[in-house]
Amino acid sequence: MCLGAIYWARLSRLYFANTAEDAAKNRFDDSFIYGELKQPFSERRIPTAQIMREEALAVFASGLIGPTRFGIECHGRVEQRGLRGAAGICL
Repeated sequence: MCLGAIYWARLSRLYFANTAEDAAKNRFDDSFIYGELKQPFSERRIPTAQIMREEALAVFASGLIGPTRFGIECHGRVEQRGLRGAAGICL
């Protein structure tokens, strides 16, 4: 699960088995991603450009999306609300 999604889902606890080093030894090395995030958009390996920021901010302001919009706020149970394949697992 994406680390950002874990924090946005406001999980109260996280369990894991493999370390980042274990993953890297098995060709799932994502350390380069952390370096990419620190780079200016113009210097990233994948061409990156910000567009439609004002429109995107308007969506946040409208309340159509947000951390509790789809019921992912944690209350000691698994929640899934209308998002295909998406679930917040709350402990």
